[in-house]
Amino acid sequence: MSTLPAHPAIVILGDSEIGVRITKDTNMPVLLTVLLKYEAHVNKIAIEIHTPPPHFESREKVTGRLEMMKAFYNIINKFKWTNLDVNVFLDTYNFPQMKLAAGLWGLKRKHWKLTYEVHGYEGDYVKVTDGSEFGRRLAGVYKREYLNLPKVTKSESTQSDSTKSKTSRNQPE
Repeated sequence: MSTLPAHPAIVILGDSEIGVRITKDTNMPVLLTVLLKYEAHVNKIAIEIHTPPPHFESREKVTGRLEMMKAFYNIINKFKWTNLDVNVFLDTYNFPQMKLAAGLWGLKRKHWKLTYEVHGYEGDYVKVTDGSEFGRRLAGVYKREYLNLPKVTKSESTQSDSTKSKTSRNQPE
């Protein structure tokens, strides 16, 4: 792997293993280009994400970063990885900072591990599972922001199919 192109966000951790650190200063377009070259050589990936809370940046910056992360997960999905560990570093116990990890829910291989740690509690990793509060919320973020599906409100999700069809027939066009 020493012959592969280098990038400041990529660290070779061992034979067929890399680490990727994504921060607010990471040049994502270049990272994505370089990362493609690693696909055939890597089966273990450790990813660390530490970007500012979305409300600290402009909407354009947040939207651009989300689009870059969509492309990042599309590339990671092509890898034949056997082990994928992702850690999100939070400045405070703040869910919006976790949203960049939502792309994990779209990966073909489901054997990944997501953790987060909060500033001031470094080394105290909290595992995120499908059934956990953050896991359920991230699954919704994935559907809404990665797949662009509309948000389903609680009242819509509890309506019966017959009620929905009657309601939709009575809607003005």
